[in-house]
Amino acid sequence: MQQITITENSKIQIINGKNETFNGYINYNSSRQGWFLDLESENFKIYGLRITSIPNILRQWRNRLGFGICVITENKSEPFFIEDFNTGRAKIYLLEPDDLELQDLIYAQIQ
Repeated sequence: MQQITITENSKIQIINGKNETFNGYINYNSSRQGWFLDLESENFKIYGLRITSIPNILRQWRNRLGFGICVITENKSEPFFIEDFNTGRAKIYLLEPDDLELQDLIYAQIQ
């Protein structure tokens, strides 16, 4: 798990275990009071995914992507202020394959 540094308009690049390159853009939308993710590769595209405070906002695509994104906030609310990532109230992490396997084990125990 690796922390991602976020500013008001951040570009990220992720290379998964299959050597696919994913380009991402994380931005704050003041009219919707929230943070949003665009992520694309040659064969995969997501636009306008709201960044919420959950263990993996990309969980539904975990088998396709081979990575995930986790968002944690101090009080378990959504990151809805523009300064949330700068002040540390919210943190965002890249989840690697080992992290995804651990999540799958945890989810299997819960159900």
